[in-house]
Amino acid sequence: PILQSIQQSAFLKHNLVFLIGSVGVGVLNYAYYPLLSRLLPPAAFGEVQVLVSIFLQLTIFLNVVSMVTVHVVTNYHDATKANRVVFELERWATWAACGLLILTLLCAPLLRDLLHFDSMLPFVGLGLALVVSVPLALRGGYARGKHKFAEASWAAVIGSAAKILLSAALVVTGLGTVGAILGIIAAQLAALAYIAYKVGNMGFARPEHLNYWSKLEPHVIVPELTYSAAVFVGSLSIALLMSIDVIAAKYFFDAHTAGLYAAIATVARIIFFLTVPVSQVLLTKISLQKTHAQNRAMFLKSLALTVGLGGIVAAVCAIAPQAVVTILMGKGYTDEAASLPLLAFALLIVSVANLAMTYFLSLRRHGVVFVGIMGFVVTLMLLLVRHNDVQAIADSMFWGSIWTLILFGLYTISTTKREAHHDSAATHISHRSGI
Repeated sequence: PILQSIQQSAFLKHNLVFLIGSVGVGVLNYAYYPLLSRLLPPAAFGEVQVLVSIFLQLTIFLNVVSMVTVHVVTNYHDATKANRVVFELERWATWAACGLLILTLLCAPLLRDLLHFDSMLPFVGLGLALVVSVPLALRGGYARGKHKFAEASWAAVIGSAAKILLSAALVVTGLGTVGAILGIIAAQLAALAYIAYKVGNMGFARPEHLNYWSKLEPHVIVPELTYSAAVFVGSLSIALLMSIDVIAAKYFFDAHTAGLYAAIATVARIIFFLTVPVSQVLLTKISLQKTHAQNRAMFLKSLALTVGLGGIVAAVCAIAPQAVVTILMGKGYTDEAASLPLLAFALLIVSVANLAMTYFLSLRRHGVVFVGIMGFVVTLMLLLVRHNDVQAIADSMFWGSIWTLILFGLYTISTTKREAHHDSAATHISHRSGI
């Protein structure tokens, strides 16, 4: 019966396909961290985690254009127009990434000193990785918009597998943190080669009269600019909620302690990355042409999947934190394992917040971004007040996530009441009109 229900439900089928692929990617991604934790000393491993956290912030705009791409492919009926908008988005995003690369080069010495790195080369590598990520992100979004979740998953698997092999090889040669970043860049190129070929077969093609060097045409993407800005702010707030603790630990603690905390935070993040595919599938199922009831039903199904999947992992982390940290990161990181339960439940709540953010942004409810901002501000204030030790950081993350959940809950209740009133008014009008 379960298999039959999955086969009959496109929603469950797409979630299952993307989830299987994402679990495979997750396993590979998290194999990457335990591997590096054994190849690098805690201080160097902490540097890698800080770089990954900064990279998450730098790639927010890539998540934006990826979400906008999915939105365009899902809601535009004219395929030629959709391709034109997507390619223009890619051109703007590429030039923006080049601008961020230049900014990174200028700020690299400051970042090196502020975060206590030995070299500024890892930050330069981050900028290069960002540029490579642009076409990869957009083509992945195009594939998801076409409901080609298997192809999108395979691209991610290729990238993750290549990252493990290449980063590990470069670290072993003595390149350390720089080698880890170079491995990420090479892996992205491998994934891009695959997904570019696949989306070409799906119908995505560069307009004949345009290339990357043609004059930019902002009027093509003007209709999506407001939506893009809202997605940017919303995605940034979620990314900061998920990763601000690692950056705070690096700033407030010595390198060794920050490295230990980064390992625990890495384990907790499994929950977020395990549930992200659910929100990405939800994005393709929400349409402005559907009724509020239809969209809300999809959201509730996705919420049940998110809480179910993330809750299982959070429960395991709460029951056996020492064993989980030992298995995933090694015995050298178990001193701070007591912080894992709180961090795990904090990341489960952030996962729910991410799902809600995706849902409301898909419906162009831009006010939800202020909820994400407020949640981050509360968490940041808690971190600034309480950061004496690792446990204090974990406590701040947990209570910050609780306040964030309350804010999202209040917003959801308010929005649902407005939608119910709108539906009631529409029904009343239709009855009076004899429709």
